[in-house]
Amino acid sequence: MIRILLFFITLIVLSSCGTISRFEEDDEEVLKTGKFIINKIEKLTNADGSQRWVSVTKIPRFDHEGNIIGTMGISRDVTEWKRLEELHKSEEIS
Repeated sequence: MIRILLFFITLIVLSSCGTISRFEEDDEEVLKTGKFIINKIEKLTNADGSQRWVSVTKIPRFDHEGNIIGTMGISRDVTEWKRLEELHKSEEIS
C-alpha cells in the first residue's frame, strides 16, 4: 500500500514539473530497443521553480522466453553532487 501511494505521489510531482513525458520517452526507447539507460543525468524543475538533478537508470524486463514485457528503473537525487561539481569548476576557473 505504501509503495502504491509513493508511486502516485511521484507521478503527481513529475507531472506537475512536465517530466512525465521525458520519462515515458525513455521507457519507450528501452521497450523498442532493449538497450539500457544507465546514469542519465536530468534536471527537473518543480512547479515552484526549484530545480533538482536526478540520475536515471532503466533496463528492460524480460519474460521467460526473452521477450521484453516492461521496464524497471531507479532514480537518485544527485542535486548535492551537481552543486559540488559546479563549485569545484568555479574554483578551478578562479
